[in-house]
Amino acid sequence: MLPENILPLLGLARRAGKIVIGYDAVRRVVREHGREILLIFAEDVAAAARRRVLYGATDVRQLTAATKQEWGKYWGRPEVGVFAVTDKNFAQGIFDKAGAAQDE
Repeated sequence: MLPENILPLLGLARRAGKIVIGYDAVRRVVREHGREILLIFAEDVAAAARRRVLYGATDVRQLTAATKQEWGKYWGRPEVGVFAVTDKNFAQGIFDKAGAAQDE
């Protein structure tokens, strides 16, 4: 299920051009920006795919939520396994909101 509490911030980040979608694009961003970004993985992403995206990265913030089909529907694609929030302020806000929801 999509995390309703972070969807408004994700929408703002998308309109601002601060979302990168897809394995290859996210891998490039991870290498360039490292810990300033936030990665959001679908729950049903294979462990090997997750390792490929994170290869060589240290201290990258990550969340796991929803399924590939649910994220795909949200982003207007068939399936989305991983995407990155590339703006550090959006990334921090989304990470904090997601953490607060888990604490409740």
